[in-house]
Amino acid sequence: QEHNQLARWVVTKETHAGAIQSTIADYFLAQRIKSDSPSYADQLKAAHAVTVAAMKCKQSTDGATAATLETAIHDLYRAYEGKEPDLH
Repeated sequence: QEHNQLARWVVTKETHAGAIQSTIADYFLAQRIKSDSPSYADQLKAAHAVTVAAMKCKQSTDGATAATLETAIHDLYRAYEGKEPDLH
C-alpha cells in the first residue's frame, strides 16, 4: 500500500512540474514575453530559471529543489510584473 502511494506522489510531482514547464513555454514564452519589452532579457532569464527548476523537481525528491522552484517563480513574477509578489 505504501509503495503505491509513493508511486502516485511521484507521478503527481512530475505531472505538476511538467505543467509548469508547459505554462512557461506555451503562455509566457509564446505569448506574454515580448522582445520589445525593456525587461525582455530579465524575463527570459527568469522564465528559463523556472523551466530548469521544474526539470530538477522532476528528477529529485529533495525539498530544496521545490524551494528553488518557488523562488524562481517569484523571480519571474518580479521580472514580468515589475513588483513584489503578494506572499501570504
